[in-house]
Amino acid sequence: MVALLSDKIMSDGKKFASLFTDLTNPTSHSIYQKIGFVKIGQNIHFDFVGRKI
Repeated sequence: MVALLSDKIMSDGKKFASLFTDLTNPTSHSIYQKIGFVKIGQNIHFDFVGRKI
């Protein structure tokens, strides 16, 4: 599904497709690399417990 959707995005004229994944999962990570995705960065998520917004 990811490969098909990525192909659709690119054929619609977009310059890139991005994917957020768990890099600690070697199976999905290797599959995404095989279909052309390349790691270009890493996100960090912070939770501020107890803070009311």
